[in-house]
Amino acid sequence: MSGRAPRDARGFLIPRWLGVSLTILLVVVLAIGAGIWGAVRAPVLASYDIRLPNWPAGVPPLRIVQLSDSHANTRFMPASRLQALVRRVNALRPDIVVLTGDYAGDGVLGTEPLPPDQAVAPFAGLKARLGVYAVLGNHDHLFQFGEIKAALDRAHVRLLNNHHTRVGPVMIAGIDDWNVGRPDLRRALYAIDPARPTILLSHTPDIFPRVDSRVGLTLAGHTHGGQIAPPLIGPILTASVYGKRYVHGHVVENGHDLIVSAGLGTSVLPMRIGVPPEIVLVTLH
Repeated sequence: MSGRAPRDARGFLIPRWLGVSLTILLVVVLAIGAGIWGAVRAPVLASYDIRLPNWPAGVPPLRIVQLSDSHANTRFMPASRLQALVRRVNALRPDIVVLTGDYAGDGVLGTEPLPPDQAVAPFAGLKARLGVYAVLGNHDHLFQFGEIKAALDRAHVRLLNNHHTRVGPVMIAGIDDWNVGRPDLRRALYAIDPARPTILLSHTPDIFPRVDSRVGLTLAGHTHGGQIAPPLIGPILTASVYGKRYVHGHVVENGHDLIVSAGLGTSVLPMRIGVPPEIVLVTLH
């Protein structure tokens, strides 16, 4: 009969408040479990095909792999997991690998950030025909900035901090973190050849409205795709002043392309809901 409190297996009445509390507790436990599984699961491969108007005639497509926001720590992103990610990237046989910041992790739920050498050293195993290039993120500035830079150098990763370089048929420019670094977009693009396709690396996507026509593609991370994005609700927090505008994926504005990676690791909470970790593969032509 409706309205009656449920009974347990022995027929005793269960108070309605207790039944509701147990149901809520079960939902919370399941959500936490799903979130932690989402954080440690194998990353998905997000593939994008980008056509640039000034791509040189007769030049074959270029395969670029982007890794972002590894946030290395002792439990959820240990060196062994980073090494497995490197092996998976190498299996894709990229021409170029780019790293868009936040190698430093934070300590939550009994875990500790990995020292800079351990957080970055696995990237020394990356194999790309035209090299590996990187920028720094806000966590890298806040936690052991100098050590992270030195570790990237030892891993043979070229840091593009407000600089650019020619890489095969393209130019790759990098800018320091927009939020806590010393970003200088003018310096990063100074005297760059406008006739050559240019890729800009930035930790945060918030720089995108300031990018001019010299840049054909901007690659960014930082947002984690929201990290917690429940079904029917979407990202709760985006870590962007533009809200959900640049939270994740491929964005085209004013003829310019932006790809925002959901990243690999987590920050604050070791959970991902609705936004799995990802490796980005871009085919440029």
